[in-house]
Amino acid sequence: MLNSIRLIIVLSLATIMMGCSHRIVITPAAGTVKATSPNDKINRTVAYVMTEAQRSKQVTTAAGGGDKVSYFPYRDLEASLSSVLSDVFSKVQAASSIAEANKIGGIDLILTPTISTHSSSKSMFTWPPTDFTVTISSVMTDSEGNQIWQNVAQGAGHASFSEFKSDFPLSAKRASADAMNKLRHALLEAKELAGERSQVIPPHKADNSPPMRAKSRKFGEWSYVAEQYAASQDCHGAAWLIGQEGVQQMYEVDCRSGRRLMVQCMNGSCKEKKT
Repeated sequence: MLNSIRLIIVLSLATIMMGCSHRIVITPAAGTVKATSPNDKINRTVAYVMTEAQRSKQVTTAAGGGDKVSYFPYRDLEASLSSVLSDVFSKVQAASSIAEANKIGGIDLILTPTISTHSSSKSMFTWPPTDFTVTISSVMTDSEGNQIWQNVAQGAGHASFSEFKSDFPLSAKRASADAMNKLRHALLEAKELAGERSQVIPPHKADNSPPMRAKSRKFGEWSYVAEQYAASQDCHGAAWLIGQEGVQQMYEVDCRSGRRLMVQCMNGSCKEKKT
């Protein structure tokens, strides 16, 4: 009788444990998406389209031991996509639709990305996926809606047990970084997108240091939300992260009208910072 009870308990636990879905984040690790030399930048303004439905889309794919992993591919990769585009083009905007991008004004190009993923593992004892692929299918149109470029950048990532035991989504992070680097390279090599290259400010003294831009800018976690808030204040422009204190992030938005808006964001909520 006791053995039967033990067997039932073991089988019940096995049933509960099998088929679990583990939440992971597939954002590339810091420093794994390569930066472009400043003189490679294209002097054109690009808007990328990502809907709220895409940001909230949760995907579940296979993992090891019969388990699965779930993640939000668009949400996890948006910051990296923005970073790649801002590294290639002189100015980047986010829009929730092509119609919204056209309303912004001053947009030269519109990028519409579609992200798909796949994961797998041959392990029967550990759940983190050993192999992962991220595919970014991109379509670029001009301001008139004409398609001028398309590309498929597929990234692959592999991680063995000795590697992922301290970083479970490692194969996914590697695949994401690989896809982003391939997308960046494809954008730079696309003759259809080439325009005037940005000028580089030479260093003040002759040394071996690389040329530096007068002002280094980067996107933050809440850049998109800051841009949406700024737009509600009739200020259309890219939101650049200029400072952070704890969970609060400070953004600077250069409005197309010429004024400058300071926006403070915390946990996805933004408001104007009075100076």
